[in-house]
Amino acid sequence: MAISSADGARAAADHGLYARDAGGPCYSASASATTCATGETGDLAIATGDSVTWHINPPSAAAAHNAAAEEPQPADPNWAGFASAFTSNGSATYTFTQPGVYKYVCQAHATMKGTITVTGDPVGTPTATATATATATATATATTQPGGGGQTPAPGGTSDTTRPTLRSLKLKALKHATRVTFRLSEKATVTIHVKRGKKVLKSASLQLRKGIHRVTLRSAKLRKGRYTVDIRARDAAGNRSKLAAKSLRLRR
Repeated sequence: MAISSADGARAAADHGLYARDAGGPCYSASASATTCATGETGDLAIATGDSVTWHINPPSAAAAHNAAAEEPQPADPNWAGFASAFTSNGSATYTFTQPGVYKYVCQAHATMKGTITVTGDPVGTPTATATATATATATATATTQPGGGGQTPAPGGTSDTTRPTLRSLKLKALKHATRVTFRLSEKATVTIHVKRGKKVLKSASLQLRKGIHRVTLRSAKLRKGRYTVDIRARDAAGNRSKLAAKSLRLRR
């Protein structure tokens, strides 16, 4: 709900979207619903300056869900990099400063999607440092900023000079998607790109803990053909891993 300030100006509002498993899965704009209605999608109409918080997989749900930009949004180039991490509980927030139509999807469930229609005058110029946060208690926790900034800030005065490492990189071809599996040596921000030639068609930036991770990147642009997937990790001290890359062939 939007709240008016003392001078009558409209204050920014925060809107919620909620993961549902029963009768679904789906995203719902209803905080009280317990099941998905037939054909339900998580659609919202909001004003510029408002935020949307995806309540990812509340404790009553069984499956893992996330929320990721399904298509670029020309008015807000930062939207293309938005992707919350897979989580068993938590939330992810994005502030919409530019008017337009924003489509999102759960990368684990292609039918679990929605559209956010934003109207009103632009609020400033979109930059990679605009505020957006995500919190979670599961292994993969995304700290996403509009534009997929999501970078772990490098603190000053650190003595850590050990680079994170990425090992056992494996790719699995899916329909309009790829599943990326890898082992991470320490907590770090991991950035993944799916490219055709030099053009990036899909990307994700996730803050992940040490261990084995599986991330699915999905896009309608990923059609039959050959692609390259590259991945790099950056820890809190600013140390970067070597760039790991593998080729991928989609057959459908």
